[in-house]
Parts: sequence; structure tokens; C-alpha cells
Amino acid sequence: MTLEEIQLRRLAGQHLLTPTDTQTVVKDLCGVQAQFLSHALHGLSIPCTEVKTDGLVKSWTNRGAMHLFSADDLPLFLPKEHMRDIFNLAGIVRPAILVNGTVVGWWNLKNRKLKITLFSPADQNLIDHTATALWSGLKQIEYL
Repeated sequence: MTLEEIQLRRLAGQHLLTPTDTQTVVKDLCGVQAQFLSHALHGLSIPCTEVKTDGLVKSWTNRGAMHLFSADDLPLFLPKEHMRDIFNLAGIVRPAILVNGTVVGWWNLKNRKLKITLFSPADQNLIDHTATALWSGLKQIEYL
């Protein structure tokens, strides 16, 4: 392959040569970084013929950053049996704990006390070390 062929394949793979629908773009890209939803939607305006948010969710992915991706792809990043652990019926998203690209639990921090609920096996020493590095002055870590 020539350099030009490689460049064309990259552009085509990101739907920059021939725009398509939002679901196809988001699925093919395995999500679009979305710390700010408006930035993600703006980013989709180039590869999409029309940006539609129907069927999209904003959540953490394997990279540990907030992304906008297809609701159909949610089980790729969060096991179905734990959907309600992170997304409650009121639409509130609990902060997730990712270990090696997998959502293993959620956390709550109040008054410098960290409460952790794990729903998958995880290295608690790694979680403790990361938590104390993130929040100086953490008084307590409790696993529920």
C-alpha cells in the first residue's frame, strides 16, 4: 500500500469521505469522546449526514473516558446484568469504576469517605491506591 492509499482508508474508515448516519459512524468508531456533549455532537457533524441523538448513550468506555456511543453497543463496555447498577430507573448515572477496561463497580464520595460497590471481582489494592492518589486527604475507603 502506498501512503496515499493508507490515508484514504483512514479517512474512509472515519466516514470523512462519504458521510453517513449517526448510528453507523458512532458504531464504526466505537464511540466519540464526549466529556462535553455539545463537542461530541459538533464532532459528528462532519462524518454524519444529519446528527441524531436517538439511540445514543453517554457513558464510560474501555478507555476510561466519557464517550457517546450506540445504546446497542453498551453491553460491549458494561455487562447487561450490571446496567441497572450504573444506570438507575430515574436516569441517574452512578460514577463507574473501571479496571483493565471493564466496569467492575461504582463509587460514592462524601465528606472524604469513599464508599465502593463492586459487582465484579477486582483488585481492591489497585482501587485503594488509585483512590488515594486521586483524592488527597481521603479519610476512609469502605467496600459495601
